[in-house]
Amino acid sequence: MLRIRSDSLTREKEMFYYKDQVFSGLAYHVDDEGTLEDVSIIEDGVITGTSDDLLTMPDTGLRIDDDFLEQFEDYGPFIFQDVNFTGVSYLFEEEGQCGAEMLYVDGCESADGERTWYLTGEPKSSLANGVHKEWFIDGSLQMQSTLEGIVYNLLLTEDGQYLSSLVIEQDNLINLESIGLFKLGSTLALMGQAIDTAFVRALHDRLDLSSLNHLTIDETSVDRSFLEMIQTFNNLSVIKLKNNDALNRTDALWLKKNMRDRLIYFDDERIELD
Repeated sequence: MLRIRSDSLTREKEMFYYKDQVFSGLAYHVDDEGTLEDVSIIEDGVITGTSDDLLTMPDTGLRIDDDFLEQFEDYGPFIFQDVNFTGVSYLFEEEGQCGAEMLYVDGCESADGERTWYLTGEPKSSLANGVHKEWFIDGSLQMQSTLEGIVYNLLLTEDGQYLSSLVIEQDNLINLESIGLFKLGSTLALMGQAIDTAFVRALHDRLDLSSLNHLTIDETSVDRSFLEMIQTFNNLSVIKLKNNDALNRTDALWLKKNMRDRLIYFDDERIELD
């Protein structure tokens, strides 16, 4: 859903347009002093209501255009109309798209409220109640963290073409359908307690892990049956097993005996046969 500052829209015969196209989305109305007056819901060019899709803020707070915030020192408070700002600011891009919504308390950015969007209006990230989330543009989850650390992270290679690593700490965050949309490169790292042998088998069914050259398994719940599966992966040249509670050095030795020409690491030790 597009989110556009209203002065970037045009109006003709009671219809609103954006870039010469009939507009549907949210229109942010900002007055001359930078205060957000309201947010209109527009469907097929016609205002149909007022949106309440806004970050919660203190009762004394204001909603303003981010361009009206001032900061007189690099690490000083953010000021609006000569006062430390409390409220929510809205960052608008050059063509009017709302790219971010951020909560401030007494001049400081708050860890309890932030949302960002792609230029096309899809959610990009959010921060609320200590939970940080990031999404790919198609709406699938890319990363989620809490105050305790990362609970989900799907990392791509620098060119954005291949799945590089996957962290899953909570079973409810597993979405094989969206993970399966990505392609594998030559290297993959799997991490997190929600990753067990059943999950790896299901991932293999979708992505064919046998094409990998390097595989790292770190702090997961995989067991010996996982090793029995990967011993058939002929392309694997390096396998690193780190801090997996259900695996021990004896398991790593067994794998080495069945994959003699491969490099096998257990924790920081390179496994060698006598």
